[in-house]
Amino acid sequence: MTESIDLDKLLVGRMPEMYKCLQCKCLLKRPLQCKNGHVCCESDWRIMFNKNKKECHECRVAISGVDALARNIYLEEGLGKLKIYCPNSFINLQREAEDGGCEETITIGSIETHLNICLFTEINCANSSNCGKIRRGEMGTHIEQCQYEIKKCECNHSFIRKDMEEHKAKICPETLIECEYCNMKFKRIDLGDHIDEDCPKKEISCPYSKYSCEFKTNRGEMQNHLDHYDHLVLVKNRCDYLESLLKGLESTVLTLKQHSESNLNILKNQIKDINEQNKYSSKWIIHNWSDKVKKYQKGQCLASPVFNISQTKKFNIRVYPNGEKENKLTISLCKQFDSKCKVNYRFEVINFDYSQSIFQGTNVYYSNIIYEDWNNTKGFLIDNTLTIGFNIKIEKLYGDYMTTA
Repeated sequence: MTESIDLDKLLVGRMPEMYKCLQCKCLLKRPLQCKNGHVCCESDWRIMFNKNKKECHECRVAISGVDALARNIYLEEGLGKLKIYCPNSFINLQREAEDGGCEETITIGSIETHLNICLFTEINCANSSNCGKIRRGEMGTHIEQCQYEIKKCECNHSFIRKDMEEHKAKICPETLIECEYCNMKFKRIDLGDHIDEDCPKKEISCPYSKYSCEFKTNRGEMQNHLDHYDHLVLVKNRCDYLESLLKGLESTVLTLKQHSESNLNILKNQIKDINEQNKYSSKWIIHNWSDKVKKYQKGQCLASPVFNISQTKKFNIRVYPNGEKENKLTISLCKQFDSKCKVNYRFEVINFDYSQSIFQGTNVYYSNIIYEDWNNTKGFLIDNTLTIGFNIKIEKLYGDYMTTA
């Protein structure tokens, strides 16, 4: 601590020559001597050795380094007893202590001890280095108003002093706030409930405002209004109005219900019509069947008249008496248009004994062909006539497209 202090300027009285450094001519600091007794400050010896001067500058005796020098205990003790002014005295050129400085006179040997208790020594604030250096004697006063001291608020949260004021002014639920109506003070956390429920000076509407009472006054005077005005008339008028409104709504609901039922029936009929438009049921009666079997060889077909399921969707049925590829009766549903579709159909080769009739049906895309075994014609021909019943329904259309031959 004392290394940076200029002791020469703090000496009380003149500097004794025996304590003057032979090199720098200042008061000795950490004196060391050569073997012939010439004394200099340790720092001056080191400066000389750093310049490669390995000898005493007085007697020129060779010296290898600082370790070859000796301490002078006598001089050290004498130096420690020299009187100086406290470094915190702020001595002016006239050797008078300036106002606000330490007036103590101490010895060089007691500098560190004194500075550790001197009320004028500048030290750091315990709260924050942002406060800068503060004299020890003024630290108590500084701490009392230090902006960085941590304080605990009534709400049990801690803040540094400089933030506490804003916290209390804007946030703290425990801070007392004055009611703008009655001027009484309440905790911030309770003020809202006070204004909404209790404040006698807060203007409020009559509790019967929903029944058209437009009276307003402060809460403390509202009871007087309630005691002197009969609100039952307003309540009755409101009930009559609501009853009338309810009847009107019931009538509207009944009308809407009737319209919806009517529209629903129309929609059902429209759906039914659409479904019927995409259906077709009939029978194809083929006379002189035995002649047809002889006339149409395998791979040759007999075609029914074309029938329409809708305006543009035409179909017919083809029968191969001797089969298309195999020697089996083959019945095929064929469409006469180009667009893709999904068809649900059912064929019935009618037998005299209805329980023996042959049913066949499936869903088809394009014009799929079905095959039916024809091993026995017993009961299927009546007066040499074959009857084929069919039911056809277009399930889905996939759009028209054009083809080129």
